[in-house]
Amino acid sequence: MFPQVGRVVAAAGRVAGRAGAAKQFALFEDHYNAAARPFKWKFSTTGLAEFLARLDQHTLDDNLVVDTAA
Repeated sequence: MFPQVGRVVAAAGRVAGRAGAAKQFALFEDHYNAAARPFKWKFSTTGLAEFLARLDQHTLDDNLVVDTAA
């Protein structure tokens, strides 16, 4: 969300100093709070657990050290 706020607030010279930036942030916050909608989560708890287990295994595999001196 912060990159989006930065683009909106600082776009094309729309900010006049700190007071202007504070006003733009407040306006963006009001707009975002009125327009925001929850997203549809696509993972079931089982699917998420399986994904995290695969991610953990991938991380473990990447951290294996191979001794090439032998």
